[in-house]
Amino acid sequence: MTKLIVPLLIGTLAACTDPDAGPVTVAPKTATVKAGDKTTFTATVKDAKESKILWSVEGGDSHGTISSAGVYTAPTEAGTYTVVATNAVDSSKKDTATVTVEPAVVVRIAPLGTQVVTGGTATFTAKVTGAEDTSVTWSIQEGEAGGSITAEGVYTAPATAGTYTIVATSVADPTRKGTAEVTVTSVSVKLSPETKTSDQGATTAFISEVTGTRVTAVTWSVEGGDSNGTITSAGVYTAPNHPGSYTVWATSVADPSKKASATITVPVASGIGYQDPVGIGWRLVKNAAASTDSRLVLDLVGPEGQSGRGVDLTLSVDSARASWTKVSDADTEYVANRAFDLGSAPQLFKGGVKADTLSVGVYQKDAPAKEYTGALISVALDLKGSDSLPAGTRVPLSVVKAHALPDSGTLASINVAVGAITTR
Repeated sequence: MTKLIVPLLIGTLAACTDPDAGPVTVAPKTATVKAGDKTTFTATVKDAKESKILWSVEGGDSHGTISSAGVYTAPTEAGTYTVVATNAVDSSKKDTATVTVEPAVVVRIAPLGTQVVTGGTATFTAKVTGAEDTSVTWSIQEGEAGGSITAEGVYTAPATAGTYTIVATSVADPTRKGTAEVTVTSVSVKLSPETKTSDQGATTAFISEVTGTRVTAVTWSVEGGDSNGTITSAGVYTAPNHPGSYTVWATSVADPSKKASATITVPVASGIGYQDPVGIGWRLVKNAAASTDSRLVLDLVGPEGQSGRGVDLTLSVDSARASWTKVSDADTEYVANRAFDLGSAPQLFKGGVKADTLSVGVYQKDAPAKEYTGALISVALDLKGSDSLPAGTRVPLSVVKAHALPDSGTLASINVAVGAITTR
């Protein structure tokens, strides 16, 4: 029995005298750190050849974590926590340190992302929590190439499109920053159609296409003002009443330095057109075969199913834009007989012009009446072209008076419908 007790006592005495089993001292004893940040502790064993330390945090990981090297990482929640250093040789030997975790400084920027056109501006705001001083300094991660920003957070985009980062740095804790992304786009404007030939007074609807921005609106204008035509906010252009070449502009609302233009040409009148009147009674219709670009020949036709021995017409036209002429250069009168059998006298075949008025008459007597089929008589007028007369100009034509001699009865007034004369 004595032999067994002696070795045990010897072992116990050896453990009690092991220099690595001494008391533990932690440094620092207190520390203050921001939530989520790190701080380092050291621990020594008194008189130990090598300090063997086991690190832990009272309360578990929710109170922070600590590495084997003594690096403590604070939790996200503020509070007071305890770090424990335990002697690995003798677990009864330990020491503690108190860690005060303060709320972290957080910088948040609004908006987090935005789109700006080149040269455009955007305003950012920063909210700082976890510090009494809530001010920030503004900067751009890419430097001057990414634009500029004022102390108030007003950003001005550069001339080069791209994606740039706005940075707000806490004055209280310069290690804390917030960031936002800016997409800088280059605006372009296109118009359709880009060119257009238009009659005077006619309308053209233009369509704008704006890319590079969410704001696709444009403002419309006519170069030279209203004398060169007008345009609505919807892009509908009305040509002026004089020939020329005119320019319409569409300017981007998002970036007024970006615009596009279209050219409208109101040509000088080079020809004359005529729209026949509708109906089946007396009317003046175009003789397409005898008409030319500058000469309009009109045929008088009568109501179907009737007949007669002659007609007379007095017509008026705008003498500033057209003049009465003979149907053919070989004609002796300002009227051509197409249907009536004049026969021998008494008869009438006469035409005359006075200023803007044409008076013609074709009558037969002592001959069978003619059925009103096809042209009865023809008259003609020439366009007075000039550099100031635009295409699409209306040339007024009117019937002053008209009569017909039916196959039975006496001379009677008739109503003759006329169409529309327009330059082209």
